[in-house]
Amino acid sequence: MVDNDKTECENLKTSYKSTNAIVMFLGILLGGYILSPGLQSLTLAISVVAALFGAYNYKKLDGNGKFGYILLALAVIWAIVTAITYIHSINML
Repeated sequence: MVDNDKTECENLKTSYKSTNAIVMFLGILLGGYILSPGLQSLTLAISVVAALFGAYNYKKLDGNGKFGYILLALAVIWAIVTAITYIHSINML
């Protein structure tokens, strides 16, 4: 019975990690879409927060795993580049 509970807990943890990775990638996709047609700052801010939130939660659940750090680093780099692109495009208007 204890092994079954442990397996179920590990399955839940894996599912939650996958959900966080999906949230991160959806945030990145949404941010890329928003930068293209028209700059809508609230949606862009939400997509950046979603990407960072998903990557951070994945890293937190991954423990000392390297993939969590890689996802978090990619999300931070993407957020910085997106913010710079957004600020640069505002200045050009």
